[in-house]
Amino acid sequence: MKKAIFPLLLTILTLTLICSCGGDNGTVTEPSVTDPVTDAVTEAPVKDIIISDTEKCYYTTIIQKGTATTIISIANDLKSACYEKTGNQLWVNRDESKDPVDNEILIGPTNRPESAQIGDALKEHEYRICFVGTKLVVAGGSRGAIVQATKLLMDTYFIGDVIKLPENLDIKGEIDVKMATDLDSGWNSLVFEASNNIDLQYQIWMPKNYSADKEYPCILYMHSAGVRCDDNSHINTGEAKFLRNFESGKYADGCIIIAPCCPKTHKWVPADNWNSGSYDFVNTKPAEYMTATLELFADYREKLSIDENRLYTYGMSMGAFAVWDLLARNPGMFAAAIPVAGAGDPNTVGTMDKTAIWIFHGTADTAVPYNSATKMHDALVAAGRTDVKFTTFEGAGHGIWAMTADTAGLFDWLFEQKLD
Repeated sequence: MKKAIFPLLLTILTLTLICSCGGDNGTVTEPSVTDPVTDAVTEAPVKDIIISDTEKCYYTTIIQKGTATTIISIANDLKSACYEKTGNQLWVNRDESKDPVDNEILIGPTNRPESAQIGDALKEHEYRICFVGTKLVVAGGSRGAIVQATKLLMDTYFIGDVIKLPENLDIKGEIDVKMATDLDSGWNSLVFEASNNIDLQYQIWMPKNYSADKEYPCILYMHSAGVRCDDNSHINTGEAKFLRNFESGKYADGCIIIAPCCPKTHKWVPADNWNSGSYDFVNTKPAEYMTATLELFADYREKLSIDENRLYTYGMSMGAFAVWDLLARNPGMFAAAIPVAGAGDPNTVGTMDKTAIWIFHGTADTAVPYNSATKMHDALVAAGRTDVKFTTFEGAGHGIWAMTADTAGLFDWLFEQKLD
């Protein structure tokens, strides 16, 4: 009898030791248990994987080197949420700066194979959150889907002083993505994921009763430095009088407007200052938000029924710098351009011969000097242009947006222009 009891006690002792041992990654392992008498197998219940508690944080967050600012931002939000709840940091590292370890939260595409294993199967609007081994993968078919999934992860699980997730976690979902054919009439506030990792906020105006059977002129609207923002509100400022007049005018239902938003930390052109009187486009690379804007513009010209012979651009101040930049780098693209209180590069006017131009400036402008406009006008005339319009507001300073927008015949002139 004693010989029969000893193996049973040894088995129980061994199981007790196994169950009491856990790794330092927050995972408690409980294997299946076989009853020594009946041989019945009891499956271990689903266990929680601890990300962080009040003692320590067991995980680090990994993002791709060179990823978009929106992914960096949401990863830092995850770090902050962890610290707020547990008092410990969920450090954010670039994938190339750290060797892979078991305890990682992978946000978006990274050089870890687990990211591709989950993310490559997702469509643009889909996301998934799951464990692959002990790595937590947050994947999406777009940057917007990745951000949405990470927010869901925070809202659902980063809620107590112990952050833990079930080892069988597998959340799948979709985000609401507006396609070009689903846009509302009037303004639509959206984000474009450019290939240079810029997440470009923008507004797009769609006419009522838009029809793919009709071709529409399109205005690329470039705002000033003074209304740069991070919430897509640039079209709702006093400077946007041009847009208000358009909305209430006779062309509102016959034109598409694309209005990208430059954040406060960037510029449409990498100018050191605005008051130098001219700007060297020839020897300066385009700014990254301008590159993203052109990609956005091209994307909609493929998706929507836009008349390639009636592309227009309007810009105020920094936006006028952008207009001159667009004309210099994209000869023959625009049928008409309206630069308001901005500066360009007189050496580039030879690329603008196909574009009708109407310049506006105030003679008392101290932000962007009046001679910024005269230099461009004189260079165009010297190049043989006789059709360039130049409106001077005598004694006016920099804020001439309302006077420009209220200029008689402005919209009629604009919509008459067409490439040959």
